[in-house]
Amino acid sequence: MPLFKKIFFTSIIFFVFLLLLEGLLSLTPLILGFTQRGAYDQIMKGGSTIICLGDSVTYGYGLEPEESWPKQLELSIQKKGAQVSVINRAVSGMDSTEALQREARIIQDIASKGSRPVVLLMIGHNDLAGQGWRQWKASPKEVSETSTVAPPRLWRIMRWATSQPKASSWSNPERESRLKSNIKKLGIKVNNAGGQLYILTYLLPGSAKETNPRYAKDVDLSRALQGKGNDIMRTLSKEEDSLRLIDINASIETPSQWTSVWFQDHIHPTAMASALIAQSVQRHLVSYGELPISVLE
Repeated sequence: MPLFKKIFFTSIIFFVFLLLLEGLLSLTPLILGFTQRGAYDQIMKGGSTIICLGDSVTYGYGLEPEESWPKQLELSIQKKGAQVSVINRAVSGMDSTEALQREARIIQDIASKGSRPVVLLMIGHNDLAGQGWRQWKASPKEVSETSTVAPPRLWRIMRWATSQPKASSWSNPERESRLKSNIKKLGIKVNNAGGQLYILTYLLPGSAKETNPRYAKDVDLSRALQGKGNDIMRTLSKEEDSLRLIDINASIETPSQWTSVWFQDHIHPTAMASALIAQSVQRHLVSYGELPISVLE
């Protein structure tokens, strides 16, 4: 076969492959929605329900479903005889804008059924990093909002993969302001529905210096991003009556240096660390009167 024909047919095959890949990526959000339909149905049945929102840390990235901190929280509560369901509606890559848009209707539905929504929110890393591939616009300078005419998802993934932030330039006042605004709006929506929004801090990894060269750079960046996010949560809880703080990082004493016992990589907690997060959340909810003290006995 002549060379130009080989190049021609190879180009066609490659183009078809890209179309199929783009189609698969377009269907991914729908697939995630289908998998969480059961969680939505469970919420709408009423009763005592806690809803967990967040990114991959809450979703349980790299863990078995029963090892995520929301699931461990539910198992611990129910083991003590309390009939409380904990619904994990976190999605890897979620930011506060997506959480606000995605959960507003569900919060209203809960209120319409006469149930009181109790919402736990651990979020901020993707907002501050501007690295969620859903966020990328055609212009690399505009990464913090979803474009009304979004470029192909494959393009956004490529931009995300090749443009990781630098530790010296991660701070972005516009992103910080948007994160605060979205959390305030979500808090008002939950409050208007007769519920309560609890904002959680991240569990920060210890310094990776001279401990794990593989994750050293990413760990330090995550500490900067999540540390800033934690400060924002603490400030918001003092400024807004509709928000209550669950300071995970302050209530758990982590090692001063990064360790694989606590973290799978530069950000995602292990099953053991997730269990400690669940315990901390449980203690806080008891102190706030959301759970009976018997769950701690």
